[in-house]
Amino acid sequence: ATALGEGLSNDKGVRRVLMKSINVDAANGEGTGAAVLYNYLLSRQQKPAGMLEGVRRRLCDVLGIVNCGWGLPGLETTPFSIEHLKAPPPLRKQCFSPTELANACANDNDKMAVLGAATATAAQNLRSVDTLAPPAREESVEEARTILRWLRNLQFSEPTLEEWLNQGTPAEQVGKAEALARLVEVYSGLAHQSAAGRPELLRDLSVEEAGDAAGAIAMALARHSLSMLPPGHAAVPQLETALDAMPERWEMREHQSVKRLLSVIETGIERMTGLAAHAQSPVERLVEISERIRDTARRMRSVDSLEPPAREESIELAREILRKLKNLKLGDTPVEELMTVGKPEDKAAFAQAIDEMAEMYRNLLSEAAHANPAIMNDPRIKEANDAVGTFSHAIALMAAKEIPSSVAAAQKISADVTQMPEDWKGLHHRTVDRLMKSMEGGLEQAVSELMAQQQEQDENIAQEVVDTALHS
Repeated sequence: ATALGEGLSNDKGVRRVLMKSINVDAANGEGTGAAVLYNYLLSRQQKPAGMLEGVRRRLCDVLGIVNCGWGLPGLETTPFSIEHLKAPPPLRKQCFSPTELANACANDNDKMAVLGAATATAAQNLRSVDTLAPPAREESVEEARTILRWLRNLQFSEPTLEEWLNQGTPAEQVGKAEALARLVEVYSGLAHQSAAGRPELLRDLSVEEAGDAAGAIAMALARHSLSMLPPGHAAVPQLETALDAMPERWEMREHQSVKRLLSVIETGIERMTGLAAHAQSPVERLVEISERIRDTARRMRSVDSLEPPAREESIELAREILRKLKNLKLGDTPVEELMTVGKPEDKAAFAQAIDEMAEMYRNLLSEAAHANPAIMNDPRIKEANDAVGTFSHAIALMAAKEIPSSVAAAQKISADVTQMPEDWKGLHHRTVDRLMKSMEGGLEQAVSELMAQQQEQDENIAQEVVDTALHS
């Protein structure tokens, strides 16, 4: 305990450079923080002194030095190793359904078929209060946290759900599918429990988005199950019927990253239950989101800093999120007021929706601008980019106001804010609705450009076909 205390206290200023220290933020990481602490102890541990061990202990006691001859085993043999952190979470079950019993005895293909169908059913229940089926057992936020933590410990980067499910051996794919299926089932159960007392919760922006994210997971699992089944398998008709019944809005999210989908579901759970589901606190999320949006806004200032789009984005999903944001009661609120009103968790949920919208807009703009750089000079594009920058500035100040000014994170945010372009700071008098309309204008201009580029490509291909036919 003394050694850990010294390591944590050394995480500041010059002491961090000159002495062995423990990164406080890393030590606070849920699930992985214990590994950070254990690794530090291993780095301080001294080799056994053999027959002189007693002498060393007495000297340490006399001199007031921490005796580091603990004899700790290597990290790989402890619960803190990467392998153990990646292990599937234990399921708390008091009883097993017939589906679960059948699944336990099935091969990988049959397991995927059962998982795909069961997850589709659970997700379909989320479509309205009337269709929400009572859970088989009371669902626990703690179980959702455990599953989410395990999924995040797989250390994926930014693949889509389909790409991620296809990675690994068939057994590993089934393991991931089981965790995702249980997550959707738990989320559906929590939604039923929450709607029983407050049905209006299901109309909350974050809860609606989380329901659609759960639906997107169900759709991806059903498609993945179909791809693994041989022709003529008994489960094929059931899965095809389930896919046909799924709403289009779930398909809009199929190109989003696994990380984004999990984050949306975490926020939905918190909004429904009032209990923490994220590994980070609302204030920590505000800080992280503010940095991400700032980076997005900076990259959009010129075509040279715009990287190629990370993934194909759904234009309709971007429009849908914008529509929901515009329908919030915040429409007539000046941006500067957002910094002072509301709870940290409400601010974090709003910031997450802005972050999601900004990321999709950036990818669409990048795709259009790399084919036609001149679009960056379009007034609607410039206005939309400034709107993203203004939200970046506002969310950074939101985060700073929630952190004591003495904390290093608040000081860093303040320094970042002072370096932001004046264009971003000068729009704080505008209402949220006005900035949303600016983002909408830029989005539609980027979409028009993409459609024009596609039409030109189609015409060129058609002309090539005609020329080939004439000269053959």
